[in-house]
Amino acid sequence: LRHLIVAGIVKGVNPDMIAVAARSIDDETRIFVPNLDPGHVTARGVLEGPSAIIARIEALCDHALHIVIAGKPSATFAQSIDRSAPCDGATLVIGDTIAADVALARGQGWDSLLLLTGATSERQLAAIESDASPTMVAPGLREILAEGRPL
Repeated sequence: LRHLIVAGIVKGVNPDMIAVAARSIDDETRIFVPNLDPGHVTARGVLEGPSAIIARIEALCDHALHIVIAGKPSATFAQSIDRSAPCDGATLVIGDTIAADVALARGQGWDSLLLLTGATSERQLAAIESDASPTMVAPGLREILAEGRPL
């Protein structure tokens, strides 16, 4: 196996799936992930993110994994935004995770709007260092649009 793609938040990843993936990975395999979100807990159970899945695979491998972050908050992702939609003005990253969305904005000197829609709680927001905090916070886009506030 030369490439493994671990994408998004997944429900129902089981030990057999992790074992098959771990057995398929050799020293040359590159693992592409969109981000390093751990996932989150919902009323229906745990939805594992790429970093949780990678950690489970890594525990079964006897060699270091070669992980390429292709999405938020990587410079690769930011460069693709600049190439596909160049902008001379300010850029606002709207998202619901500190580790991916706010980190992307911070890394690029962009503003961020963190939505408290489930991936990040108010408790998590209160616990972050001020140098990692978002520019703005809102319960959700609906609330902003209902207030008529410009983004």
